[in-house]
Amino acid sequence: MQVNQPKEGGAEHNAAMHHRQHPPFDTPEKRCNKCDEFWPADTEFFYRQAGRPDGLGSICKACYAETPSVINRNAGKKKRADVASSWELLFQGEVTHAR
Repeated sequence: MQVNQPKEGGAEHNAAMHHRQHPPFDTPEKRCNKCDEFWPADTEFFYRQAGRPDGLGSICKACYAETPSVINRNAGKKKRADVASSWELLFQGEVTHAR
């Protein structure tokens, strides 16, 4: 007679499948002065600013991108894909692309 023993292997017996990685709770956070949201205090969310005690700027990167000075600075710039190469400009009238 065979005893019902759990089979080895499989997801239900794999300890790694039951382990969930939680974000670390000791990650320092910083409040953005513009949106008043708390973000992780690192260079992914804040620009570096060497003169500040923590080395990070006072507003997050998302809020910084929305400031009028940055918007005006980037308004006249064309995206790289929109700019024709010098080769395309040289033969502008002669080149026909396959469609």
